[in-house]
Amino acid sequence: MILSGTLRSTLDVFNEYNDKEIYEALRRVHLIPAEDAAEEENDTVNANVFWNLDSNVSEGGENLSAGEKQLLCMAWAIVKRTKVLVMDEVGIFVYLITMTNGARY
Repeated sequence: MILSGTLRSTLDVFNEYNDKEIYEALRRVHLIPAEDAAEEENDTVNANVFWNLDSNVSEGGENLSAGEKQLLCMAWAIVKRTKVLVMDEVGIFVYLITMTNGARY
């Protein structure tokens, strides 16, 4: 379940984690590139919203694609250090392959 608010409040409801931990979770699920990748996309018109922890997240993640919602939930689980994560579909795999190839639906 994704509540409305900022990206930060979605991943860290009680403000318990620092930026570094949140960005690391976003990197681990490939919502932002690895640390050694250039961050120059922040200045472009189509900047990756996941670089800005103050980015708006709509109720239920309506402003995100289905794959982004799944990855955001996985990032939340990583931030919270959840030991077990159950996924209900294989769509996330297809989404990762699609994003790796540069296409976005």
